[in-house]
Amino acid sequence: MPFFICWTHRAGLGFAQAFSRGWIVAAKDSAKQNRYVMISMGLVLMFGAFTAMTVPAGEYPPQFYAIFNIVLDATMTVFLVFLLVSARATPPGGLKPVARLIGAVGVLAGALKVLIRFTSDHAWWTGNYLPPVFN
Repeated sequence: MPFFICWTHRAGLGFAQAFSRGWIVAAKDSAKQNRYVMISMGLVLMFGAFTAMTVPAGEYPPQFYAIFNIVLDATMTVFLVFLLVSARATPPGGLKPVARLIGAVGVLAGALKVLIRFTSDHAWWTGNYLPPVFN
């Protein structure tokens, strides 16, 4: 929303002109879509944290893959925090309480996924808390 306000100010548009052009309505629609993004990202992070805690590790992946997963988990967690902060300014109703709850749990799950990487050597490479089981 701050980008929208800054952009309309630079373009010399007032609030009424921006509303008449439909940009305010588009901003409300994007806030509604952000709720779906928060729910889906939260569920993905929760599933990842659940499997990281319960499934034993497998073979060690290549270094690039491990680093990519760490960066992806951290980026999703930070992006979900930004979405949660921006959701405070959206109008109430609909899926907002559900999205904020799932988003908050998703942030905790994302932080857990990143923290699991620092518990041991196999966890750093595989992302799983339980050690690998080799026959």
